[in-house]
Amino acid sequence: MTEYIVFVKILKNKRMVIGNMRLRDMNGINDPNERRQGSKLIYFEIKKNMRVAQAAENKFRSLTRNKLIEKIRNTNLELLDLKHTVYNTNHIKELIY
Repeated sequence: MTEYIVFVKILKNKRMVIGNMRLRDMNGINDPNERRQGSKLIYFEIKKNMRVAQAAENKFRSLTRNKLIEKIRNTNLELLDLKHTVYNTNHIKELIY
């Protein structure tokens, strides 16, 4: 079964990037944002299908920057880079949205 990841990245210039993709495509070679120096994966959710992932992405995009940061700080207080935890743990893994 294909899983999808909804993510929020913060770039070196403090710009936030919100997106979604197949979980298996989330690696350093295929991820175009990974080539940018200084990008950090600060939040992600794993979803079971594309429609749920798109709905979650749209929900994040509708939030103001301050509300989005507040939501992220509930799970990642120090805004640490989580790209190494994507495959290692069930961090914010949801079966049903």
